[in-house]
Amino acid sequence: MPSKGKLRRQEASYTAGASVAAGIGKRAWLLPFTLGAVLSGGIVLLAKPSSQGSADAAARASSTQARPTGELPSLGDLTGMSNEQLEQQDIALLNLRCAEGLPGAEKLDIEQMLATLDRWAARVRHETDRHLYKYRQNPKEFNNSEGFYRMMALITVLQQDFKVHYNPDRIRDIDFRRSQDLFIHGMIGSDNGGTCVSMPALYTAVARRLGYPVYLVTAKEHVFCRWGKG
Repeated sequence: MPSKGKLRRQEASYTAGASVAAGIGKRAWLLPFTLGAVLSGGIVLLAKPSSQGSADAAARASSTQARPTGELPSLGDLTGMSNEQLEQQDIALLNLRCAEGLPGAEKLDIEQMLATLDRWAARVRHETDRHLYKYRQNPKEFNNSEGFYRMMALITVLQQDFKVHYNPDRIRDIDFRRSQDLFIHGMIGSDNGGTCVSMPALYTAVARRLGYPVYLVTAKEHVFCRWGKG
């Protein structure tokens, strides 16, 4: 049984999610997925509404980050890297390497999953650009922030087109023995779904493929991703 404190935090999350969804206005293609993303993915946007910030975001989104070719570094290789070297690595690769060998990750095909994320990012880019006029016509409905718009578009595409979702079985029954609930492979080629630990990592992996300045933040009993400088 969840504690009263945890239930209050869940209620606060639902309230915050409803508030953001209401702020989207009549953007029907975003509404159902914005709420789900706020509840389960833990996204915080700090992008400034300045024109320079919007220009920077557009520039970052103009090219998907190239994934290194050749043999992927192993977990041992990664643990031997400096912080500066790790910063250059794909966060999805780091996540999947940590899942290797755990229960629920027996058939992990990391190269295939990274390629899937590349395809998802390309789809997100296409849909984001296709609907960008909605932000430009009425930026107030997106908090006067192009970053806010871009992340809402990213979440919408991932949830609507690729069925990324929260695993409802884990809302009140956390099971740390299941790697697919804790790492991103539970949402790639699987209908298992994710949690507040894995969904922000997935969103960040796709966002960085688009050049967005998104990074992970840890909090008490929660993880979320943030748009802005680290």
